[in-house]
Amino acid sequence: REGKACNNCKEGYFPLENGTCQKCQEADLLPAIAIFILIPMAIILLSCFNMDPNQQSLNLLTAAAVTSQIIMSVQALGSIRQLSIDWPVPVKSLIDLTRLLTFNLDIIK
Repeated sequence: REGKACNNCKEGYFPLENGTCQKCQEADLLPAIAIFILIPMAIILLSCFNMDPNQQSLNLLTAAAVTSQIIMSVQALGSIRQLSIDWPVPVKSLIDLTRLLTFNLDIIK
């Protein structure tokens, strides 16, 4: 480990749940490359649909805004789950519930 408080793994390594670092393999780069290709392609595809925002229903826009806020809240709670804090039981249960709803980006390594 290196960096402030030995928080970061060396280049070419990724952190494990137990705090150690494991060396990346060539197959570990494949999901990251796929994501960096798929996201720009999705943005280009969505921009091709050329929808007029004035024709969208206000209810649909409100639902989209509320949904995005909920997703951001769940992601924030998922980040809090990774802190080494001994939470009381009701809070711990709520934070552990976010494990089902968060995206596990550690798969990308």
